[in-house]
Amino acid sequence: MGFTPFSLLDKAYEQIRDTALGHSTTNSTATSFYSAKTSVLIFVAPDVDSLCCLKILVTLLKSDCILYRIVPVSGYNGLGDANDILIAGNTDLTSIIMINAGGMVDLEEFLTLEKDVTVYVLDAHRPLNLKNIFGSAQIQVLDDGDIVEMKDLQKAFEELEFDGDESSDEDESDTTALDEDEETDMHTNESGGFKQDFEDDQDSIGKSDTDEERARQREKRRRRREYQRQIAEYYSGGTYHGMAASGLMFALASQLGRSNSDYLWYGIVGLTDQYIQNKVSLVKYIDLVKSYQEEVNLTTIREGRAANSMTTVPSGRSADDYSIHYHEDFRLMLLRHWNMYDSMFHSEYVATKLGIWRSKGRQRLTNLLVKMGFPQKESRQSYREMGLLFKERIKPKLQDLAPRFNMPDLIFPSFIRNYGHNTPLSATDVAYSLAALIDFGGGVGTRSNAGSIALRILADSNYAQEGGDDQPDWIRNFYTAYDALDSVHWLHHGILLAIHIQRILVRTGMMLLDKKSVQTLQKFQMLSLLSLASDGVSTSGSNTVGAGSDAAVFGSSIMILHRLMGFLMDAFAEHRKSSKRLPFVLVACLDKDASSCLVLGRSETQYIGDAHKNPFGLAFQSAAEQIGVELKHDSFEASAVYVQKDDLSAFLENLQMAL
Repeated sequence: MGFTPFSLLDKAYEQIRDTALGHSTTNSTATSFYSAKTSVLIFVAPDVDSLCCLKILVTLLKSDCILYRIVPVSGYNGLGDANDILIAGNTDLTSIIMINAGGMVDLEEFLTLEKDVTVYVLDAHRPLNLKNIFGSAQIQVLDDGDIVEMKDLQKAFEELEFDGDESSDEDESDTTALDEDEETDMHTNESGGFKQDFEDDQDSIGKSDTDEERARQREKRRRRREYQRQIAEYYSGGTYHGMAASGLMFALASQLGRSNSDYLWYGIVGLTDQYIQNKVSLVKYIDLVKSYQEEVNLTTIREGRAANSMTTVPSGRSADDYSIHYHEDFRLMLLRHWNMYDSMFHSEYVATKLGIWRSKGRQRLTNLLVKMGFPQKESRQSYREMGLLFKERIKPKLQDLAPRFNMPDLIFPSFIRNYGHNTPLSATDVAYSLAALIDFGGGVGTRSNAGSIALRILADSNYAQEGGDDQPDWIRNFYTAYDALDSVHWLHHGILLAIHIQRILVRTGMMLLDKKSVQTLQKFQMLSLLSLASDGVSTSGSNTVGAGSDAAVFGSSIMILHRLMGFLMDAFAEHRKSSKRLPFVLVACLDKDASSCLVLGRSETQYIGDAHKNPFGLAFQSAAEQIGVELKHDSFEASAVYVQKDDLSAFLENLQMAL
């Protein structure tokens, strides 16, 4: 069996720990902790959920004095390179841990594993490769509760996988035998029935057995076709997301009896990131929030604070107050760090509901603020400087007025955390901050890499061999965001960066809607960003991020392009006369010198915040096969591929037929 049930997650960690410690005791060549060879390798994708999961895991490993090596990987190409360098022929390895990476491919085939190595998979991407789950003792997928319910699928896989060759041979022989029997019958009829009396006696002896055998083989073929149908249905249903990896890791720590408020917070932030990216449905999100709310109560009691999870941040915080509280948050972009008007204007939810790219929509926003009793001065004043009376007015006024302005889901359940004497941060604040740092953390100003370097040196003395300061920007950004989990100072820098990015995102979305840049085709809507600059996107100005421009922002992050698609889709869903919802395709050829274009696909939504399975992974592959081209996957998202510019027109034409 290749999976670890949810109730036994702690056993997976204990196995990692025990094999690592057993390896270290036999490693007689090591002269010190820092010269010992690493037996645990951690591959981690560059996203918020992965960072939170990694933080819990690394803290557990450190507390058990287990050496590990962190390897950020952005896609399958990077994972393949890492396999050649770090895995193939490495007899020191005992455990490989995959965080939101690799779960959708056959890892036993993809990786070059020594016989004593076990791969542990914590991957929210779905559908998971069935060979990882049911087909290999060296691959252990940590179950979020869904796999244990896949009894029928497990049976289908095992019947096809482990009896496949024999069944195929039997099917061929059965078909041949049936054909031969039919030919014999035909020949007999044509010849007039040679030696008929004698053969009738012989046939009566074996006829019953032959009929039963034929019936048995027909039933076997029928079952085989049914198993194949089940497997095909599993893979063809589209891509989606399961439980956040950070949530799995928090559950693991809880089963070990080692959970704390930090681990709980990381799990909450990972879930929140899934929610704001529409990777989890509202129903599922609310269920998980209730579960985390119970954990908040337990943690509050365990850590000696007065349990009151239904209240927000108490006054009079002490320097060591890092308590977590249930909190009803707003779909307003970073409100506590911006001003009321800009937060609402740049909220994707509010902007698309009101239609702020039109003058009528902007007037509706102004009217809403007036009805709330916010003068222009107060609405454009920093939230921190806003009068207490106005702050207290926000929630009841929005609860009363938002439904009248077509925003029934403006408030949603979440959590907030104290950071000593610093401004408390909500889970959405932290999720947006970390996401911005992952994409552009290296551009947040001058900062020494000492913190990141020290952490990696502690974990692995071979840091210099990994490239050090010569690492790509995205890896430096990754470690900047990782360090921010321990630094409220850098979280605030990330929030400022997120505000800059959000301005660019909404400004670009408004421009594209105003210019009617989105095409509506038969099967999907499409936006082609052959050149953001030529489409009118600003390439200079006070809102630029780092040394780049608006174009550079979109050219540096697939996730921001996904958010742009989401903004446009929500806008069409709210303001288009047609009730038909179409999926969306975005083509981005941002580098004029590149030979390929990035193509992204996103499934249709029935309402803002909806989470649907994405059909584009298989559709992209089918379209490529029709024209005989290969796609390049540079991320772990199946709905993001690179297509050669020369093949783009034919690819998009065939994509219409593939959906």
